Amino acid sequence: MVTILRYTASRFATKFVNVLITWLRNGQPLELSREEIRHFIPSFSQFGEDRLVKELLVGKGVTKGIYVDVGAFHPVLFSNTLLLWKAGFRGVNIDMNPEKVKRFRDLRPDDWNVCAAVSDASHPYERSEINQATECITLGGAGERAQRTVTLDSILEASPFREQPIDYLNIDCEGQDFAVLVSLNIDAYRPKVITIEALSESTDVKVRDHLVRAGYELLAIAGLTRVFVRTVG
Repeated sequence: MVTILRYTASRFATKFVNVLITWLRNGQPLELSREEIRHFIPSFSQFGEDRLVKELLVGKGVTKGIYVDVGAFHPVLFSNTLLLWKAGFRGVNIDMNPEKVKRFRDLRPDDWNVCAAVSDASHPYERSEINQATECITLGGAGERAQRTVTLDSILEASPFREQPIDYLNIDCEGQDFAVLVSLNIDAYRPKVITIEALSESTDVKVRDHLVRAGYELLAIAGLTRVFVRTVG
């Protein structure tokens, strides 16, 4: 009798969870079985980078730490840091779109959320849209009132995480990725894991050369994202 009740309850709970998931996903069903629900591992990244990053950090003994996300985009959609945030990590989120930064301030008020365009030095720049959701910058511009880029070092210097080692660094800046990378004093902050987008072969080569010289190894490629781990102390 107990076995029958448990079986019936399990079927009801599974059906209820699927109805709830479909509703929360705006009518998009997943139709998960009980076993699939039990063993489901969430990911918020576009290519599953967040799961790999979390596993790498846990493997290094880091279960709560500091992340820095440059070109953070959204606190949930395609986020490489939300899984870490939910595990207790905290850090710095940077985006040049004030509306996107406001979302971070609303949903992650205990993070350091900064509206800025990042590059290897202070450059005048112009912002343009790639599509409705994504912007990029073009260095150059005229006039004293032109917006200027800042370095990652300067942002971290003004943050609560000043001079603290970084556990995870993510860079996704639509073509400015290498310039952002070299704007960080990597020997001072020593990120344990780095994910960085490479939109071109030349960027890929420059990123790899720079990070290999700094003591990193390319571990994986997920879409346009390169995953590096620190191999030195």
